[in-house]
Amino acid sequence: MAELAREIEAAKLDPRLTPSLRQAGLALRDEMVLELSKPGTGRVYQKSGERRIGFIAGSGEDAEEVSFVADRGNRGGVFHQASAPGEPPAADTGELRASIEVQVEPGLARVGTSLLKGRALERGFVTKQGGVVAPRPWMFPALLNAIRERPEVFAVPASQAVVIGIRRVSS
Repeated sequence: MAELAREIEAAKLDPRLTPSLRQAGLALRDEMVLELSKPGTGRVYQKSGERRIGFIAGSGEDAEEVSFVADRGNRGGVFHQASAPGEPPAADTGELRASIEVQVEPGLARVGTSLLKGRALERGFVTKQGGVVAPRPWMFPALLNAIRERPEVFAVPASQAVVIGIRRVSS
């Protein structure tokens, strides 16, 4: 592991790696968008009013209370089919899908979202009311699909890192 860390640090100094990292980052972003575009097969419900989902992200001193709006406005008559556990999150507002970003710096590509709900949905979470929301993985399956669909883009030395952003991507 220490050897990989040294290779990554050395690669950050080599600007020749940037174009291939950009290509890999864009390929991964495209797969993430595809994952987040899949229809859900979970329960169907009628949308109305505003519904907030809250959870605690992290633990100990790093714990942070997070909430997001799951439904907005009075949309009576509009139905949504949620994702089932184990499926990627079903698109409702498209906010998560639209937030996927690629940041490339010398020797490193970061792909992900600044929205905390992206990480929460990937890993699952416990609501403030004590309910458990099972994981809706979308980042790791996207990485596997990207490698399978575009092996030539990802056939690079270990020192060319593509980091999946489960942390906030800085603006």
